[in-house]
Amino acid sequence: MIQFFLHRKFWLPIVLIIGIAVVLELLLRLGIYDDFIKPRSYLGNAVYREKALQDFGLENVHWITIGDSRLDWGIEHEKILKLQKDKGINHLRMSFESSNFLALQSTVEWSMANMPNLEGVFLGVGENNFGHYDDVSKQYKVAWPFRDFINYDEFKYFHPYFWKFSYISRFALYVYFFDIKELFQKSMIRFRQISHYQSKEHSDIFSFKRDLPDDICEFELNSIQQCVETAKKKMGQVENKQAFNFIQLVCGNDYSQRRAQNNTPFHKKTAEEQLQISNNWKKLFDKIFSNGKKLTVVLLPEHQMFNYAVKPTNSVETMNMVLDSYRSKLEFEVIDFRNLFVEDSAHKECEYFTDPLHLNNLGMTKLTQAIVERLREK
Repeated sequence: MIQFFLHRKFWLPIVLIIGIAVVLELLLRLGIYDDFIKPRSYLGNAVYREKALQDFGLENVHWITIGDSRLDWGIEHEKILKLQKDKGINHLRMSFESSNFLALQSTVEWSMANMPNLEGVFLGVGENNFGHYDDVSKQYKVAWPFRDFINYDEFKYFHPYFWKFSYISRFALYVYFFDIKELFQKSMIRFRQISHYQSKEHSDIFSFKRDLPDDICEFELNSIQQCVETAKKKMGQVENKQAFNFIQLVCGNDYSQRRAQNNTPFHKKTAEEQLQISNNWKKLFDKIFSNGKKLTVVLLPEHQMFNYAVKPTNSVETMNMVLDSYRSKLEFEVIDFRNLFVEDSAHKECEYFTDPLHLNNLGMTKLTQAIVERLREK
């Protein structure tokens, strides 16, 4: 048996596989495959946006918008870009779908290091952003062009349970695997997508707007009990299937059903977890200010479903631990739009959302108008 393991017929294939994997890893990190990435994907959004920035000129950027899909899909970036442009400010979109803290932090630090004339960061977040650790499976794809600024020693990105998996997900082979697989499966479709995307001006990449006409008024979502009952419906019984998928994900599990039966609140973060999450944000804010930049934090409206089924019950407390530390700084501003829809008697809350996570066209227009009005005041 020992002789078999020592024989080259055993170890040579292993060495070859490892060697090929190392070469592929290096080539992917060097960007050899980047021209073939699917444009509309976690990885593609970041790679193509970074290329558009390079074309625009990093030295020409003055402000950046940072956030996850709630901000990236939830405002009309073109109106903000035009308003700021008229004031002599180049304010560009650096918000990405599914950005958690890791992606937000690395994008901000990359921007500060590479944009010599950057003046400030326009950060759009909800209370929920201060209630969770990061999603290991997506963050490296979202933040791949900015990975040099991911700092595992300084920040606690992930829950300790997921640290081992996070080592696997850092490899380029993992980040690119499903994109490469889809390229081979649907090569003609991919090349048409790439051709269409490459024909766009960089301004289109920074200002494109999603058309989200649907609302969620067909669903009863005023409580965890209503949400659980709604999640029991069949897909064929609903019109807004995207929203229903999210509702089923959040309220169709055993945990939500037990909570509905016992009328128990959503869990809260421990004091240690609160401290780790708040320290992450404080360290990022400190870096922004130490680099001489301004920071505007926009608190986004969240659907009431977040209060009973998505965010930990002490998320607001964690958020205030962060924001209250900086309110006296002249370079810091908080714009609070959390009650933007509640204060509007002309429409019900459900009319503003295309799913409980994202705003629809009406909500997008309302939030954009509110942001534009605040920017005009400056």
